[in-house]
Order: sequence, then structure tokens, then C-alpha cells
Amino acid sequence: MDKQQSEFYQTSEAYYDILSAGSNEYFNEYIQFVTTHVPISAHIIDAGCGLGQSTDRLSSAGYNVTGLDGSHRFVEDGKKRFPHLDIRCGDLEALDFPDNTFDAIASYNTLEHVANVEVVLKEMLRVVKRGGLILIDSPNLLSIRHPLNAFMKTKGITFEGKKGFWELWGMLFRNSILIMQRRLSGTYKFKYREPNYNFSFPDNDASVFLNPVDVELCLRHVGAEIISYQDITHLSHPGIIKRLGAFLFADHMGIIRIVARKV
Repeated sequence: MDKQQSEFYQTSEAYYDILSAGSNEYFNEYIQFVTTHVPISAHIIDAGCGLGQSTDRLSSAGYNVTGLDGSHRFVEDGKKRFPHLDIRCGDLEALDFPDNTFDAIASYNTLEHVANVEVVLKEMLRVVKRGGLILIDSPNLLSIRHPLNAFMKTKGITFEGKKGFWELWGMLFRNSILIMQRRLSGTYKFKYREPNYNFSFPDNDASVFLNPVDVELCLRHVGAEIISYQDITHLSHPGIIKRLGAFLFADHMGIIRIVARKV
């Protein structure tokens, strides 16, 4: 995380308020995702834990969990809220743990904010044991759902700013092409962006157009085995539309859900 990004997470009241308002229900999908793949009582990292709510939920589920976040403000707040938890400040690009320490590392709505995704994934792989898991649960910022939602629900407002009719069509076309290029070439190429630190819409502070194809291909490249790609069987009631989307358009789903194993 660079200096400007670090300062934003230390000082933005709007972002802090969003994190503070996170209810137990907000983390349900993430907790279900982890508990489906990681045995209870495992030693895990909750990477990008914010104020610690997700770490608390994972601890309550039975995990030996260490919460980790890059913001000193968030970590100090988390320690006050949950003094019984192990919550630490740390850099995901240089994890302060020995090799082969944890059974799993999981991140929720975090990877889209890092400055170098490949380095972070390598670090995640380094600190998990052989056979250990990496779980990524993040927004797919190259999903065609973003321009479609802007058409139908948000009056043209996207994480890239307010867009007109033809600009939204351009986004839809761009996202489709970029995903297709990566899938056909079999080569990842993370597309970075300048975050908008005037936080007013979810993910406008994202630093990379995170998407499942880049994440999958990069994990394979750094030596991980993909054991679950865009699977939604952990969801209680996914519905027919989501089931069809996962089956037919996995690369374009609005959320990235990937589990990889260290081999």
C-alpha cells in the first residue's frame, strides 16, 4: 500500500463509517465460504480484516484466527472492540510470518485494494503449509454486471464514476473483451487503476480491476492448484439465476470466489 492509500484508510471518515456499519449478516457469505472449505479449528489468517468483525465471526465459528489489516486505525479499533482476538497491523505484500505457518489464509473484499496482486498471492502461498488453502472472496471489477446494474439500478453511477448511456455500453464491451482475451491467451495481466479517494461509491477506491480469470491464472503461475473456481454451493439459497450464472458465465459473475491449494 502506497503512502496516499495508507493515509486514506487512516483518515477517511466515510470509509470508516462503512466498515463500522458492517452487520453480522454482511459477513455471512464469507463465513459460509470459509467454513465450507477449511476444517474448523484450523489456524488461519483473516487478511484485510478491517475492524475485526469478520475475524470475530471466524473465531466464533471455531477457528484459531489471526486478523491482519494494513490500517493502524482499523487495527486499533478492532483491538478495542475485540480484545480477546489476535488482530495485527501488517503488509500483505510482506507478511511478517515464517514460511509454512498457517493452514489457510482467507481474504474478503481486500485483494482489489492492493498495489501488486501477484506479490500478495505469492506471500499468501508462502505462509500457508503444504496442502494449505488460499481463499479469495472479492468483487469482480471486470464483470459485465457493473455496467448492467448502472443501467438498471444506480442511474449510471459506477465505481468508475457516473457514466452516460454510451459510456456504459463501452464499459460492458471493454469488460467482455478483457475477460475474453485473458481466458483465450491463458495469461494474466492485472489492469491497475488510480483509486478515487473521494469515497462515495463501493469500490471507487479499488486499485486494480480485479477479476477471477487473472486471479486464477496467477495462482496457477505461482504454483497453486485451483480446487474451486466460482463455485456457489456454499450459499444457502443461491437461486436459479445465480446457479445459471455460475454454470454458464463463471468468469463474469459479480463476485470472485476462488480456493487454491499449496502443492
